[in-house]
Amino acid sequence: MNIAHMINKNIEEYGEYPLISFNNTNFTNVEINKRANQLAKSLRDKGIVEDDRVLVMLPNIPDVLISYQAVMRLGAIIVPISDSLNKHEVDYVIQNCEPTAVITNDVNASKITTEAYDYLKQLIIINHDDVQAHLQAPSDEWVEIVEKQKDDVVAIIYTSGTTGLPKGAMITHGNIYSVHMEVQGLGLLDKNQKSTVETGFSMLVVLPISHIFGLTVTMMSYLIGARIVLMPRFELEEMFTLIEKENIRLLSGVPTIFYRMAQYAESVNVNVSSVDYWITGAAPLSEDVRAYFENVFQKRLLEGYGLTETTSSFALQRPDSIKVNSVGKSFPESEVAVFSEEGEKLPKGSIGELAIKGPNVMKGYYKMPRETKETIRDGWLMTGDVGYIDEDNDIFIIDRKKDIIIRGGFNVYPVEVEKVLQQHPDVAIAGVVGEDNDELGEVVKAYVTVHPGKIVREEDIILYCKDKLSSYKTPESVVFLPELPINELGKVVRKKLRNM
Repeated sequence: MNIAHMINKNIEEYGEYPLISFNNTNFTNVEINKRANQLAKSLRDKGIVEDDRVLVMLPNIPDVLISYQAVMRLGAIIVPISDSLNKHEVDYVIQNCEPTAVITNDVNASKITTEAYDYLKQLIIINHDDVQAHLQAPSDEWVEIVEKQKDDVVAIIYTSGTTGLPKGAMITHGNIYSVHMEVQGLGLLDKNQKSTVETGFSMLVVLPISHIFGLTVTMMSYLIGARIVLMPRFELEEMFTLIEKENIRLLSGVPTIFYRMAQYAESVNVNVSSVDYWITGAAPLSEDVRAYFENVFQKRLLEGYGLTETTSSFALQRPDSIKVNSVGKSFPESEVAVFSEEGEKLPKGSIGELAIKGPNVMKGYYKMPRETKETIRDGWLMTGDVGYIDEDNDIFIIDRKKDIIIRGGFNVYPVEVEKVLQQHPDVAIAGVVGEDNDELGEVVKAYVTVHPGKIVREEDIILYCKDKLSSYKTPESVVFLPELPINELGKVVRKKLRNM
């Protein structure tokens, strides 16, 4: 069931239509398929074979999605990484996955060390200014799609490494196909997997496609005949221009994006009437940010929940049953449970570690059998998130298990403190970690970035928190920074805060 077949099914089902729009240029599904075939032929001729790892390191441009399709066609394995990684981070991934080729551009090629060439058959450079020369082959030959099984690995996606070195999550062809659960959860596919929306349904993509999101959004477009309107980077004014110009129907983002959109729309007249689906994930959504966004736009913001290891979302709020602080219900083909420290399944309402079982769970971590065994137990993927499930099967996330601060025997969940901090009118973003303390074991330490032009004192922040939190949850100290370390999805990287 090689996922590469999906573009052919898309063409059969919906005919030729613009699949990707980028910088005022449209690429139809037929054109994308031809370009991917041309690149697949070039890769094959350079010696890339089935199960080779091919690293893709490019900015948000259509060539990323074309590269994915080409690599899959050969039965090879995609290793997508962000072009924002530094030389040392790139070298770690290369040493770990040992790719036989790298698809990148001139800017990023310099990040590849001399030693890396020991296991690279070919360094393929895709220039922004000369894409055609690299994607066009002299022959009209169609490269036959290599058949794969549903549990064969199609991609190795590296986690952000918030609790240690990045781990390569092995995502299978079956995992990617399971994206249909999310699409059905949104009501965009019916129970017979037929699209419920018009061909060319437009999705604005601003998040990095150099991650699992790139694969899942492509699969989503194949399934429902949607069009991807791709932005090279997040830029507020351009985002609102595209929403109106391209008649955008669906927008996925992180809470920071939606907060900034609401701020912008308070002072500038914008038109977002075309957007029916607003979806947020990757980082916790505070109820204040939700209320602010929904008040400004008079639109419902839906929160999803998922991990790299679960091939994007496995839970989503439903528009007619949103509960405060819930991330919604799991999709029908996924099973979610809560486990105790001793590994016992807990009843509804009990707090413990959330776990998921289903067709979207990764195969394991690449070359990390011990970590795989710790994470996947009897088919259950342990998420590392602490939470509970209520009587209506709504899922509530409290915090990351590894980030819990234990202050004098009391558990403090950083997310709870961060949400309070971000309610302060002068605070733009906040991160909370534990700091070693001889008497209490750990105390709460906050890192804060304030809005431009605002001046806030440490004691002001502490007093604000004391009014809203129990004393043991209140930060003992506050550090002000011009900006906090965040990953490519806008989530504060607490590991980096702990190392400051």
